[in-house]
Amino acid sequence: MFLVAILLSAAMPAVSSSIKAHSDRPIGEVAACVETEFDDVGVSENLSFEFGRKVDFRIAKETDTPTSPVMSFEARHDGTLVLYGFGDWKDAVEPMWKNLARECFPEVQGAVTRPKS
Repeated sequence: MFLVAILLSAAMPAVSSSIKAHSDRPIGEVAACVETEFDDVGVSENLSFEFGRKVDFRIAKETDTPTSPVMSFEARHDGTLVLYGFGDWKDAVEPMWKNLARECFPEVQGAVTRPKS
């Protein structure tokens, strides 16, 4: 069951929007903060991946069936921070980014470009 959840979290829907920035904060610290923020409104999973840390966000459900993430955040070893929104959630990337930046990496608040599709 756990392996299935990991495999499903790796499969991202094709239609997405993203915002990218750079931070010198430790990636573990950033990922832990993002996980806490995501957990306030849904269910998150903080994973290690080849390029750093990845936090997948899902809407809270009362079932044990894994669902595809609606958002995914990456804190990469090179300091790159990326937030992806998928499907109906791609329009929520900018407001979610602003909230995450305010709480987790305030040094990039003013340096954000518009979301890219």
